[in-house]
Amino acid sequence: MSGLARSAGTRRSRAAAVLIVALVLSFLSYLPALRGGFVSDDGVLIAGNPAVRSLSGAFDSFGRSYWHGLKSVAPYYRPLVVLSYAIDHAAAGLKPAYYHATNIALHALCSFLAGLLVMGLAARAGTSGSADFGGDGAARLAGAPASGTESRGGVAVAGALLAAALVAAHPLHSEAAAAIYGRPDLLAALFSLGFLNLAIRRHWSFALACLAAALFSKESAMGIPLLAPFACAVGKREAFGSAHARAQRGAVFLFTLAALAVLGGYLLARHNALGGFFDESAVTRLDNPLVDGSPLERRLTPVAVLGDYAALWAWPQSLCADRGYDTTGVIGSASNTEFLRGAAILLAAGALVASLTLRRSVWAIPAAGAVLAYAPASSLILTAPALMAERFAYLPSVFVCVLFGAVYARLGGGSMTPPHVYPAAIVPKPGQANAEARTKTPPAVAGWPFGRLGLHAAAIVVVTAAGARTFARAADFRDDLSLHRATVLSCPRSAKAQYNLGNALQRLQRDDEAVVAFQSAVAIAPWLAFAHNNLGSSYLNLRRLPEAEAAYRRAVEEGPSLFNTRANLAMVLYIQGKLEPALDQARAAVELSPTPADAEQIGELVKRIDRRLRPEAP
Repeated sequence: MSGLARSAGTRRSRAAAVLIVALVLSFLSYLPALRGGFVSDDGVLIAGNPAVRSLSGAFDSFGRSYWHGLKSVAPYYRPLVVLSYAIDHAAAGLKPAYYHATNIALHALCSFLAGLLVMGLAARAGTSGSADFGGDGAARLAGAPASGTESRGGVAVAGALLAAALVAAHPLHSEAAAAIYGRPDLLAALFSLGFLNLAIRRHWSFALACLAAALFSKESAMGIPLLAPFACAVGKREAFGSAHARAQRGAVFLFTLAALAVLGGYLLARHNALGGFFDESAVTRLDNPLVDGSPLERRLTPVAVLGDYAALWAWPQSLCADRGYDTTGVIGSASNTEFLRGAAILLAAGALVASLTLRRSVWAIPAAGAVLAYAPASSLILTAPALMAERFAYLPSVFVCVLFGAVYARLGGGSMTPPHVYPAAIVPKPGQANAEARTKTPPAVAGWPFGRLGLHAAAIVVVTAAGARTFARAADFRDDLSLHRATVLSCPRSAKAQYNLGNALQRLQRDDEAVVAFQSAVAIAPWLAFAHNNLGSSYLNLRRLPEAEAAYRRAVEEGPSLFNTRANLAMVLYIQGKLEPALDQARAAVELSPTPADAEQIGELVKRIDRRLRPEAP
């Protein structure tokens, strides 16, 4: 077998090992999710969404918003996600297990592509014998044989395996992978990683196709096109001024221009579908309290939230699906410790990206990718639909896992280059013993007593603990009640979590427990009219009419333009025989432009009240 064929076979076997790790860890970590049903937004997006019932309906989503006809929230444009749901629906109807299996498979592929990116970047770094984008490098100075590439690949595969394992098992990824509504994050990450893997391997047409798919999956990918020049420039660089160097610079320019053209096409399609770029009025105070924040709070709070994400990445113990009002404090002072923590992380991230870029390091790509993926959801640029959500961290976290894989390979192997490929500072001098020179490698954990064994043991412990936490977390997505109970336990100050728990209990006719949850919600957010309204409904189901009336009155006070609150208040007043006030509320409800069905219902109530007030009337 030739050296070239042997090298190709080795690369395939290493990639297969990474794929196996990604698949096994992903499915083991998320086994409980396969037994789950539709939770939270799943029912609206799938069971209640006409667009997923046929492929033609799904393709229509390219011309309208993600929540078209389902919710009032409008600033999302994710047609590829709707198409993926339609494919699942065509294959399995409304069987939740199939949708969950698709999510886990997509998550496993993201894990695999993260590991593949580590190997690809390491190989490109090794092409020049350094961690640079280009340069003559030491490999040619030392005349490294083919076996050096295999040695370098052996070091890189350890980092690739760790990166894949971290992505597969990290608990911070559980909402995106275990909840079907988290699929936009999975698809955006999958195609973003595909774009980078293909771009650094010079498959540029396929890379651009992946970039378009990432953009049409979720808004978090809008920063990824800016990585195009870095990904295209990875690898061996010819001497400056040579014909090959000029050709390479031309290729980088054209590829970058093509990536920006893809971004422009996406933005145009989004504008045509939504009628605008972003409508901040669609953001609610319940999800993002910054909509009512001062200009200073809008600048400081997102920085503090970055610190919260970093803390969750390092210690993902307290996980909850709804981190709306009031789980993340609004920061109004630059001396606040949470802001200072986030600012320190932001400065460190900026310094890392700048340092790696100036050194022309290939690892600037995942470092910059983490920053660019986080920016759209940070509320620093635009007020995001939610101030903080764990699914928002999925793509940035994947890039962080890639960086950790690179560090792991560096510590475990001493270098991303084989020991006999000399950095410029230790090229053997004439007459120097070759054996002596080859021992001069940069210090690393692998050189310490039991260092490599200890490093690998620590990695196994971390991944095992992460997988166990993810396994337990995946069980929370079994049904609405399990999810919202777990969310309330982790984030008791989340008004949205308490409200959602009350709704889940109310649907199960456990109104005595629902009352407690709704009371907790309005204690946190007294302005939440929907929670007051649903509290009144639970009181009404329990036949506690005076308390139901009080709750409905508060709902009308907080939401005077809401049809349901006035209609419900009219009904409970009518039941109590308070006919004149009931008629006033019913007439006020009629003026709120209800749907035809609601108009018919409230109209019938008005007639009944009129008959009781004027029984002698014809």
